[in-house]
Amino acid sequence: MYGSTGRGEGEAVAEEVAQRCVGFLAPLLEGLDRAIDARLVRTLGASVVAVVRHRSRSVALLLSELGGYLTGPEHAPAGTKRLANLIHSSKWRAEVVEDYLLEQGREQVEREAGKAPEGKVLCILDGSVAEKAESAVLEGLCPVRSSKARRLSRPRPKLGKGYYHGPPSGPIVVPGFKWTNILLAPWTCHYQRPPLTLGAWHWYAKPFPPDPITGEVPVVVEEDVPRQKDWEAQKEVLERVVGELGKDRLLHVWDRGMSGAGWLGEALDAKWQFVVRWKKGNHLRPSSAPSVGNPYASNAQRERDGVAAWRLTAGLKLWGRREVSSPRNPKQPMQVSFAARPVRLLYREDPLWLVLARRGKGQRRRGGQEPWRLLTNLPVQTEAQCWRIVEAYMARWQVEQSLRYGKSELGVESVRVRRWEHRHKLLALVSLAYAFLLHLLGDSSSSLLTAVLRFAHRTGRQAQAWRPLYRLRAALAHLWHNYTPNLQGFP
Repeated sequence: MYGSTGRGEGEAVAEEVAQRCVGFLAPLLEGLDRAIDARLVRTLGASVVAVVRHRSRSVALLLSELGGYLTGPEHAPAGTKRLANLIHSSKWRAEVVEDYLLEQGREQVEREAGKAPEGKVLCILDGSVAEKAESAVLEGLCPVRSSKARRLSRPRPKLGKGYYHGPPSGPIVVPGFKWTNILLAPWTCHYQRPPLTLGAWHWYAKPFPPDPITGEVPVVVEEDVPRQKDWEAQKEVLERVVGELGKDRLLHVWDRGMSGAGWLGEALDAKWQFVVRWKKGNHLRPSSAPSVGNPYASNAQRERDGVAAWRLTAGLKLWGRREVSSPRNPKQPMQVSFAARPVRLLYREDPLWLVLARRGKGQRRRGGQEPWRLLTNLPVQTEAQCWRIVEAYMARWQVEQSLRYGKSELGVESVRVRRWEHRHKLLALVSLAYAFLLHLLGDSSSSLLTAVLRFAHRTGRQAQAWRPLYRLRAALAHLWHNYTPNLQGFP
């Protein structure tokens, strides 16, 4: 359909992608059109396009920068004023965008759940932080661990003098705010590039610590700032997603940070089905062993009893071995061997399974890759069922890419809006831009996607192996810079 990349073809591709954007945002904008002024509705739609066009990590979400993309650089003050009026309007809230993303997720679940033998879609949750090291007056700031500072200050003794200042010290803490992300993905092999849907972006801050002398929590007037612990924020987001999409159609996929006894107890009480990577030192008990520990002890205390997970999987006879495409080098398949055994938590009788997955040749050597130990409440009695659990966890890397993409490409750490609610609305526009990019990647074999990607040349294996999110946005920014999109169809 699309041949060369001349001016005629480029303009046609830019217009078609713009109309796809209009169709993607139309249900949301039609609902907002009944509540707010039509000019604000048009500004919201144009702001999503501006976020896609403006590629600069350090100043991506500055209102003055985005204003120049709304109305052109010669009328940038007017564009900045329009965007400021949109996020400061009291007639709409960011929850409207969150509800719209959930509606998109419901359509994804209804479309993809029936394709899986189990009738389920993966609900992948993970969290991160947005670091604002230079900020002091933004509303809703809290102390967060800086992964950027840890990465930059790691010891480099091999580089010579001046690069090593003694052993690493404790974590470096900077101002920032917390971030929880949910992706919905079909339960299939990750290398098949299945369509993804953004389920939720949730922003919150840690609670204020109590005074060490009086024990009282300081009272700070911050309207609309959710002060929550990590597990409280995760539970709130998951309950909202499960309430909208149905718990019987979701398989939750979690990382090691959510492998605590208390969290899994609540998940089992709520009858959620999950796959969580279990820490090798956390304790479980074989399914035939009696309950251990003091019955009046807390769940955390009971976890110290039982058997460590690495001992439960040591010497486990392998059930099978499969070859999968390596995400970094598709030409070199990676072998994954797997096995499973029934286990239970120390303080509950719910039947669970501990799945072992070794990458490589299946030999555990010092300095090699640590095997995955996956705990699930789904029945794992056959080789096929065991491999399905491994496939579910292999899809979790996509949420890691989503968090990295938000920081490195969409520039969520560059926001400088002071008030929490106004900042929440601006970040909601960013989530719409990210959801639209995922929408375009839904059909990886479409001729439109192939035509768009030709406008951003990339070399190297990773450009072909990974989901081309970075390349797609670079191509759209180039297209819409040369051919200004005509957003006909907005209310």
